[in-house]
Amino acid sequence: MAAFALAGLLATAAHAAPVETVQTPIGDLKLQFGLPANAQEERRIYDQMDFQRATQAYIWAIPFVAMAEWKHAHLNEIGAAENETVLYTTFKDKIGILTTNLTTPYVITFGNLQKGPVVVEVPAASMGGMIMDFWQRPMSDLGQVGPDKGKGGKFLLVGPGQKPPANTKGYFVVPVTTNNFFAGVRVLDAGADNVAKVQKGFRIYPYAQRNNPPAQKTRGVNGKTWSQVQPRGIELAAL
Repeated sequence: MAAFALAGLLATAAHAAPVETVQTPIGDLKLQFGLPANAQEERRIYDQMDFQRATQAYIWAIPFVAMAEWKHAHLNEIGAAENETVLYTTFKDKIGILTTNLTTPYVITFGNLQKGPVVVEVPAASMGGMIMDFWQRPMSDLGQVGPDKGKGGKFLLVGPGQKPPANTKGYFVVPVTTNNFFAGVRVLDAGADNVAKVQKGFRIYPYAQRNNPPAQKTRGVNGKTWSQVQPRGIELAAL
């Protein structure tokens, strides 16, 4: 009898516990015993948790998704191939890039290390740039700010899980933390001769073809409209 009486008292206390309204950043919440007072309030809290986590995931992924979108534009809107360089000179050429300036020409490409190491050659010229992984983390500087000190050189990009070749003499070896990579330079002297020198001498090709490198493909944007800004909503950029 005592147990039944205690259970009844507890049930009555729970039923009689006041519902309090708590002010929160997502509006007023009705709580009982510090918990959602009803199923509707519980659903509101779970929906807010899902929204916050989705927002955090989106912000976290912006560097990678933005690079993937730029490579997508490189391959599709601009129509270049992997390892093919693109010269950006006019305002319209560069309007799709978030961090460019109006007066500096840029020579940029994208590649993939999945099939093996890749060679990036830079000429002796007035230029500066970098190799980045797809999280936009710098892997190596190029040109005047790089280990070649503006005198030109060959950079050997080695992908995740790959070992550098046995003989790397004559190369600056650069381990890259993602298979997809960005390689680009700013032409610091915008004179036509220097721009042509950089565009011709900035070469990218597989290490396996080092003894007979293919002719470097390069092109301009040629008035095409494109953007590296990450897609909105739940769309994904195709690599």
